[in-house]
Amino acid sequence: VIESRHLGLVMPDEIEHLKEKLQGLAELLEETLDMEELLGLADQAEDFVFGEPKLPRLEKKVTLGIARDEAFCFFYRDNLKLLEQMGAKLCFFSPLRDDRLPEGLDGMIFYGGYPELYAEKLSANESMKRSIREAVAEGMPYLAECGGFQYLQEALADPEGRLWPMAGALPGKSRPAGRLTRFGYA
Repeated sequence: VIESRHLGLVMPDEIEHLKEKLQGLAELLEETLDMEELLGLADQAEDFVFGEPKLPRLEKKVTLGIARDEAFCFFYRDNLKLLEQMGAKLCFFSPLRDDRLPEGLDGMIFYGGYPELYAEKLSANESMKRSIREAVAEGMPYLAECGGFQYLQEALADPEGRLWPMAGALPGKSRPAGRLTRFGYA
């Protein structure tokens, strides 16, 4: 068994004996799947050709602050690579540990993660919350999705249902609905 959460993910460094569990799953698959038949089917498929995307270059150099720590860890490295290829400078910061945003940012990105698991610690970092709130109020562009969006709101509930003050850059409060209601943008 590999554990899961409400979004279906437990981060690899949180799973005890991960390598052993994966080896056990591999052995089970070898026993229960006709691998020769699957590989034969795969050999019949046409090659998939993927070219490099044609990326626009930014007219001027921009520095993007990206929240990245245990609470904000859902991102695709390819997206970060594409931003750099377009000419963006990426500057990572931790809402959990840093006391303020890095200097010289032109925009911010708050990807998803599990901020609810770190709600108390995120809430206690008053100087970071103030720094983010001020940047948004002054018109700094930002992208926030999932847990990042929740963090920018006024409050966020932890897994026990306790409500913790968050950055307060956006109106609203996030709390678990008891079940998955939908994926996507609203």
